[in-house]
Amino acid sequence: MPGEARPEPDVLAGRAGELEQLLDLVRDAAEGRSGGLLVAGDAGVGKTSLAERVCSDAGDAVLCLWGTCLPLLSTTVPFLPLMAAGQSGEPAHGRVLGDTPPAFDAWLSDRCDQQPVLVGVDDLQWADQSSL
Repeated sequence: MPGEARPEPDVLAGRAGELEQLLDLVRDAAEGRSGGLLVAGDAGVGKTSLAERVCSDAGDAVLCLWGTCLPLLSTTVPFLPLMAAGQSGEPAHGRVLGDTPPAFDAWLSDRCDQQPVLVGVDDLQWADQSSL
């Protein structure tokens, strides 16, 4: 409505505490301490936006890789979120990872030797059994 104040696009309404908690994990990673986190909630509450914001705010402190599972119940694409995450880290090199978990693992180990890495998998509820 005209005259109504709108939040800035980069503001996550009501998520300051969660954002700070996630950025603390990123700082820990940058200092050599690993960790993990599962962001859960109802559809549409902003889980992906929160994770993307953390990656944005992390800047060069960590390499952010992002993969997404597809909501395909009758068709599976083995290791899709991992391969997609790898592609997000090397977009100019096409399919540099091969099609196997050992190839992804070797690639990821190499990246982790260079700098801390944050791997996000969106829509994990749709993951096929091989990806899990």
